[in-house]
Amino acid sequence: MNLPLRFFRCQCASFPSFLLGLALLSPPGAFAKPVETTYETEMNPAYASVQIVTVADPSGKPAKPAGFNHPGVLVNRTQLDEIKRSEERR
Repeated sequence: MNLPLRFFRCQCASFPSFLLGLALLSPPGAFAKPVETTYETEMNPAYASVQIVTVADPSGKPAKPAGFNHPGVLVNRTQLDEIKRSEERR
C-alpha cells in the first residue's frame, strides 16, 4: 500500500479540534467515572453515632459539653505585644 506521507502526519491545529469534536459528539457521561450516590455511600462515618441529649435536665447542674470546647483565641507573646503596641499608638 503506497500512501503518501502526508496522510500519516498529525497537523497540530486539527488534532485539538478532533478531540473537541469527539468530546462534543460523545454521549453525556461517556468519559465519567461511575459513582454510586446513595445515602450510605455519602454518609460520613465520623457522624455515624452522634449522641446528643435532647431532654431537659431538672437537676440544676450545668450540662456536659456536647463534644467540642472552643479553646478561645490563641495568640503567642509576640502577637500580644504587637497588639498592645498598636493600641498604645491610638
